[in-house]
Amino acid sequence: MDTVIWNWNLGNGQSSAVQNPQPVYQGGTYQVSLITSVSFGCSDTATASITINPLPTIKGPAEINTPVGVPVTIPFTYSSDVTTYAWTPPSNLNCTDCANPSATLVFDQQYTVIVTDSNNCTDTASILIKTVCNDENYFIPNTFSPNNDGVNDYFYPRGRSIYNIQSMRVFNRWGQIVFQRQNFPANSEAMGWDGTFNGHPAPSDAYVYIVEVICNNAQVIALQGTVTLVR
Repeated sequence: MDTVIWNWNLGNGQSSAVQNPQPVYQGGTYQVSLITSVSFGCSDTATASITINPLPTIKGPAEINTPVGVPVTIPFTYSSDVTTYAWTPPSNLNCTDCANPSATLVFDQQYTVIVTDSNNCTDTASILIKTVCNDENYFIPNTFSPNNDGVNDYFYPRGRSIYNIQSMRVFNRWGQIVFQRQNFPANSEAMGWDGTFNGHPAPSDAYVYIVEVICNNAQVIALQGTVTLVR
């Protein structure tokens, strides 16, 4: 039996002399031709048009940060032909079959999405969301007026997604501690400083505070600043 000679034009600028080449194509349409021949001169030619559908694409960061307990939308973008989305794990997402779910997290979490396009091709990507305790979680006022009018009478830490206040100390301009308390909840007016020192009203002045906040993700934040007592 005579040897068959294979002569492929693969349409992508490449050629091959094997019977079954395995070319790699990008998305697009390619004109492929094959000439076969034997040594005594007989030959034949075949051509075909091949359309390769492009794979779906996902673009976005590999990692983002978000304040503890504050919803964050996953900022992925996709090629226009994507038709379905499947996110895992489903925990703490507002949807698992949408393009850009919102995650509300206490601790770090990695999510993965698998997308399918109209040609039933798939792609996948992952993102790590890290939780941080920052000024979106806590607020320390810079003034208060303890005059018993029911408005801003106490100096106390406030916020959301805060586990507790580990400690709070307030000093006057001579370095004396005029108030201190440990292990109490945020947003608790009654646990704050009422503007007294040794049982007497403290004078109007600027006072230094040091507050240690523990967020729900166990991160400890030390805060220092001044608060003005106004009478």
